[in-house]
Amino acid sequence: MSETSSDQSSANNPVAEKIERFIQAVDRALIESGTAAEERANIVDDLRVQIQEMLADRAAQSGKPSAVDDVEAVLDELDPPQSYAESSQPKEAEPAFAGHGCGRGHRHGGWGGFYRRRHRGIWGKRHVVMAVRRAMESFSPFGQPAFQGMTDRARTAISLAKSEAQRMRHDFIGTEHLLLGLILEGTGFAAKTLVDLGLEREWAREEAERLVGPGNAPPQFRLPLTPRLRQSIDEARLAARNLGHDFLGTEHLLLGLLDVPGVGSQIIANRGLTAGQIKSDILRRISSASPAASAPAVPTGSFTYWPASTIQEISIGENRYKIIAGSADTATAYTAIEARLVSPDGLGPRINSREDLSIYVLEGAGRLRVGERTVEISKGDFSRIPRGTVHEFQPAAGPVTIMLIATPGGIEKWLSQLAATPTEAARRESARAHGILFP
Repeated sequence: MSETSSDQSSANNPVAEKIERFIQAVDRALIESGTAAEERANIVDDLRVQIQEMLADRAAQSGKPSAVDDVEAVLDELDPPQSYAESSQPKEAEPAFAGHGCGRGHRHGGWGGFYRRRHRGIWGKRHVVMAVRRAMESFSPFGQPAFQGMTDRARTAISLAKSEAQRMRHDFIGTEHLLLGLILEGTGFAAKTLVDLGLEREWAREEAERLVGPGNAPPQFRLPLTPRLRQSIDEARLAARNLGHDFLGTEHLLLGLLDVPGVGSQIIANRGLTAGQIKSDILRRISSASPAASAPAVPTGSFTYWPASTIQEISIGENRYKIIAGSADTATAYTAIEARLVSPDGLGPRINSREDLSIYVLEGAGRLRVGERTVEISKGDFSRIPRGTVHEFQPAAGPVTIMLIATPGGIEKWLSQLAATPTEAARRESARAHGILFP
């Protein structure tokens, strides 16, 4: 198909126009890589046919005609595994030619899902793989590394964020649009948390428009992400790692949004909600959804005895910690620490996302803040702090000695790192790496 006929056929068809714009982006990337004209023609023809076949399959499954959103979904599936581009030869025998009627007698390219499995040969060519990826990066936000590993709900939230930006006629996607997308998605942990805490969709829309104002940008297929939204997604990935998750869901996107000063977090604050409230609710939902995953291991084996001479001691400033039993001793079931605290650790209120904490006061008195409540606890008092709860413990008047039990174990590793960390900023970063969040 010639470029002229492609332009004419797509002039009044948004779906065809979007496909052709992407094809042209791939062609430009191939030109930049030095690909010969004949090979470029074969590649882009194959690519066009594969996209159309994938759209036809989606339409057959849904019973609806293809729309622009379907094209975006198909383009999102185009990124091939890196291994397909690691050599100049395909890893499996190439399939037989599958002519599609263009008259050139070449292979289908193999983009997306089962098409990739049916037609693998072209993915052995690194320049083709990289051309498609460069086109994706220039054309669709889903081709950017920022969106890799997202769940379907998270991608839906991003699509809705883009739609909100277009509705407001903005030429960017910002934290305010992401917040609206998370609410509009409706089924993820983020939406449920925000709605349950009283952040309604229409109020959030009105507040976003009040804070940012309407735009005047013409409709655009591709919108850039603001630096703060990119930072928010980076923070979301950090939150996911801290929680031990290998995916990026709406709950992580909301946690990341709270850690970046932007319009999104300002809308939340203007509704009277705190980061601590939202983080606590998110962590509660995560914990409730996967109780088996959060359950500590049960130690097995024979009777174990540790003499006092083998106990590890850690000093952090004036405070002293004796590791009575660490995670390695208890098959990760718990960590037991005797702590003599003279002064606050300087980190302030925090949320332990990985472990429940239990405190038994051996000597002295301390001040325990849990959520909005503060209680004085002294010798013989016991308290339990579930994971996901905002809390802070400090000596009340003079030194206090406590027995701290963390389930599951592992917190002693963070204390060891903390002892070797000189600055408050570095200590906070170390805490985040262990799954300790700061509201």
